[in-house]
Amino acid sequence: MSGHLLVFEAAARANDSAALARLLKLVPAALEIRPLLREKYFGQVYDTNAKRDYWLGSDGTTVVCVTIAGVTQEDAVKMRLIFEQRTDHTLNAKIAARVASIVTDKPVDLVN
Repeated sequence: MSGHLLVFEAAARANDSAALARLLKLVPAALEIRPLLREKYFGQVYDTNAKRDYWLGSDGTTVVCVTIAGVTQEDAVKMRLIFEQRTDHTLNAKIAARVASIVTDKPVDLVN
């Protein structure tokens, strides 16, 4: 398979409006998701045009957004299923990169 994937991770405090706005700037349906991040939350949103899958998690205090760029929607669904089968639902770029690599068989670059 050709190409490679990029995985980014960013975080913001749930009560920091400006930081949260920056974190969610590119996420589809951000206006609908944002109020949900004040409590425990996990969800994923795919952007068809950008070919990016956004994984969002919140413990009510800190919001984490992991972005997987260069992935098809079909592979995004497969990655989500693998992630959800894990017993440890810790959300971070390393875990997302590992899952993406397994599903796509493409090299994955972690971007800080």
